[in-house]
Amino acid sequence: FSEYQRTWMEARGFPATSIDVVPNYLALELPEPLRTADVRGPTRLGFVAKDFRAKGGEVLLAAFAALRARHPYLTLTVVGSPPTKPDGELAALGVRWLPFVPREELLSTLLPTFDLMVYPSLFDGLPYGPMEGLAYGIPAVVSDYRALPELIGAHAGRVSRTGDPASLAAAVEELLDPDAWAAASAAARQRFHQRFSATTQREALGASYRATVTQGKTPRG
Repeated sequence: FSEYQRTWMEARGFPATSIDVVPNYLALELPEPLRTADVRGPTRLGFVAKDFRAKGGEVLLAAFAALRARHPYLTLTVVGSPPTKPDGELAALGVRWLPFVPREELLSTLLPTFDLMVYPSLFDGLPYGPMEGLAYGIPAVVSDYRALPELIGAHAGRVSRTGDPASLAAAVEELLDPDAWAAASAAARQRFHQRFSATTQREALGASYRATVTQGKTPRG
């Protein structure tokens, strides 16, 4: 499901011609219209994860504290895990924390309020949370852990060093520029459509299966 996994398999002796890469994908319609950020640039960061620590939540909080010191208008919404601090302390930090919301509410109500998805995971493949954000035109800042950079490709966000709050803060700051954010937002929607939408990827998966069962052909390398 990723170029990282292809490389891993090739290093262990699997022939390149026997491997196709078809990423995880979602049957999710692209919402309209295109997103717009505040005139001064993006202000609202979002983080969605059930396992707060494994997905880099502590790294994010450290990075966000540094970001808020330089950009006090920024806010952060954390969704999906139990809060690690009291509500009053979180509010003072500019953090809104929602332990759990149904997926439909996440998609229809919360994601449209995010300007950036921050996902500095310490353990992951190609997760659906930031993938859903791409469909909404939400650029993602991800860690360089294994296949995570494949989520955003060259233009749909930024990559930070795994476990490094300073690197994460710097990557977010690159997207606080309104023009940089607008370009990444458009690229996010395009990336989702081309790489992670069921509309395009189910055909790629079908072609891979057909190639393996007809006339002895192997999948495209």
